[in-house]
Amino acid sequence: MPDVFFAAASFTTDFARCGACASLVQPQRPTAEALQSAYKGYHTHDEELDDDAAPGMKRWMRRAYIARRFGGSSELTVALGSLLYRLVSSNRAETDARYRFVSPPPGEVLDYGCGSGGFLLRLQALGHRVAGVDFDRRVVTRLEQLGLRVCMPEILPEEAWQARFDHITLGHVLEHLPEPRLVLRQLARFLKPSGRIFIETPNAAATGQQIFGRYWRGLEAPRHLAIPTRRGLHSALDFAGLVIKREYLRKSVRPWMWEASLEAAPEAEREGMRAAMRRAPAQMLDNAEFLTLEATLA
Repeated sequence: MPDVFFAAASFTTDFARCGACASLVQPQRPTAEALQSAYKGYHTHDEELDDDAAPGMKRWMRRAYIARRFGGSSELTVALGSLLYRLVSSNRAETDARYRFVSPPPGEVLDYGCGSGGFLLRLQALGHRVAGVDFDRRVVTRLEQLGLRVCMPEILPEEAWQARFDHITLGHVLEHLPEPRLVLRQLARFLKPSGRIFIETPNAAATGQQIFGRYWRGLEAPRHLAIPTRRGLHSALDFAGLVIKREYLRKSVRPWMWEASLEAAPEAEREGMRAAMRRAPAQMLDNAEFLTLEATLA
């Protein structure tokens, strides 16, 4: 299948289902050089801006909630705004997911696959000690110039990072890795005994994948090398010596994922897709568009 959403790759790829867990994998993966070309202009390497467009009071409450929930602020006005946000907001779960459920500082956070560094910069502004890993040398250089501790995967400070981090995050990274199970096992060694690891990835068993096929937004060939099902992700965590602490159902993801998928599909196929959308089952953990969870050491 072609590079439907970014048109950066000049080659085509395909997926196959794993016989054991039904995850999607590319049986014939592109070379490292070819794959690198597919990341030209990729969105995670763009500058990441604060998307909080809420007006006036809503913005103040949300920022107060963030400062208290993820920054540990004890200021009275912050506490008041945070409380009000908890009482009136219908979008608190999305705010929590945006900040990947990190605990307030002090603590050390590692973002594996940090891309533009936007997440690290937001946490640093809240008082966290942060570090990042990314495969793109240009990104690493730019973030180092901003004063962030960032390195490439092949030069991780293994000894220095043993049992170091309170929180490790992989936000839409696992599906890009050639050996995701081995990376999870490595990252488990970097966790403190009480540390947590956050993972979010497209779900190969998503209802949207069944409806839209090759036009499903979560496929994103050729950059996504392996897309897990819930069962496949559980198996990978077990292999790495990790156990699930909590799984999250992000119901807000389906509408925009389906809209993007429908827009990418040929006009002649859209009527049938819309009919399938109307018949779609309710969202559950197994068929959600994203798999979102926290895990701890076993």
